[in-house]
Amino acid sequence: MLEGSKVVELVPFNLNEPEYTQSTFSGRFMTLLRSQNPLNFFLPHYKIVEAKQIIDEEKSISKGLKSGEYVYYTREKVQKIRSAQSIVSSAVHPDTGEYIPRLFRM
Repeated sequence: MLEGSKVVELVPFNLNEPEYTQSTFSGRFMTLLRSQNPLNFFLPHYKIVEAKQIIDEEKSISKGLKSGEYVYYTREKVQKIRSAQSIVSSAVHPDTGEYIPRLFRM
């Protein structure tokens, strides 16, 4: 093995699949907690715009995926995407794409 070499572990990722299993109560509860994070109230507008850009890029990538297909990313990138997904789900209206005013965010 080469000294100083770094092994990068890639994990399968699909934006259309939930982060937690929806067949158990704990999975559904964790999904609810991630989407209704009260700390998202304090996020500045530029963070929401950045998160929306990340999610829009991932949606364009996942649009070409068939059911059961995945894109492989590092764990750090998957965490970044899931964090952005949490921000977007609480601060951007899902149908219109408009930003939700700060007082009405969950």
